[in-house]
Amino acid sequence: MKLPKFEIEEPFFIRNLLIFPMIGGNGFGGDVLTIEEATERALLDIVETKEVESAHLRYRGKEPVYLVDGEEIVGALQNRILNTSIYIENPVDAKIPVTCAEERRWGGTDSAFRAGAVTAFPSLRAILAKSVTRSLETTGKFKSDQQKVWDTIERSLNTLRVRSVTSSMHDLYITLSSEIDHYINEFFYGIDSEFSDGKNGGFCGFLAYCGERFLGMELFPSARFFNKFREKLLKGYVLEAMSLSNIQTSLIDRKRAKRWIDNVLDRDFRRFNGVIEGTEFRYIGRKNVAKALFHKDSLIHLSAFSLA
Repeated sequence: MKLPKFEIEEPFFIRNLLIFPMIGGNGFGGDVLTIEEATERALLDIVETKEVESAHLRYRGKEPVYLVDGEEIVGALQNRILNTSIYIENPVDAKIPVTCAEERRWGGTDSAFRAGAVTAFPSLRAILAKSVTRSLETTGKFKSDQQKVWDTIERSLNTLRVRSVTSSMHDLYITLSSEIDHYINEFFYGIDSEFSDGKNGGFCGFLAYCGERFLGMELFPSARFFNKFREKLLKGYVLEAMSLSNIQTSLIDRKRAKRWIDNVLDRDFRRFNGVIEGTEFRYIGRKNVAKALFHKDSLIHLSAFSLA
């Protein structure tokens, strides 16, 4: 599992969230479509199968498309999140594995999904990563732990005092969108001014802490690729930090952050076929979980999360 070269820079504080930028990347460029871009060009449809654990994806384009694990799709009979990352390089018509992200709705007049513009927060993506890996090991299927997903969303709704009739993850982001945007704008103001010259390859990922607690990391092969997804990923980390507002802000040493990465990447990852294209590498430890998607030996995206 060969990764692009990167360096960890000094961290940025965004209130109680500490972000270590990862600078470098020498791999796959940014010529990839997001779910929003592919949908707007009428190249991609995701529709109901009327099964909670799956949706039907049709892609008619010729450009690569990337969908992130935990990415939200809304509407249809019930909002869902993607169980794992999906890379598409050719036209395809296939079922994809999803998990319900609202507990009390099963109905509607439209069978089509639309992009939700966010990904699940890190602790929820950790549940997906761990449970899907266990499912792949035992059954060969990308199945998640639905009850844990519901319980985690409900706990976040209660912690952040957000009312949702259907216990929907989407309602968390909609209700708190203004505050989330304040976090995001503060971060981008600092990060873009610091790395706007694209030195050493540019901003291709990050490592995030809240107090002493590690939340997660994201690594992409290039800044151009990462730029397509950084805002929706960061929104999830911001939401997590907001739910941990009682945790005192701490300054983590850069060497400590690097040791954490080295420790995770030094583990024995198991190999699995991707949902549509590519190869997944997965690892579950006592305190963390990690997953990476490769295509033709090139990294598409690596993520890791705390299991605390």
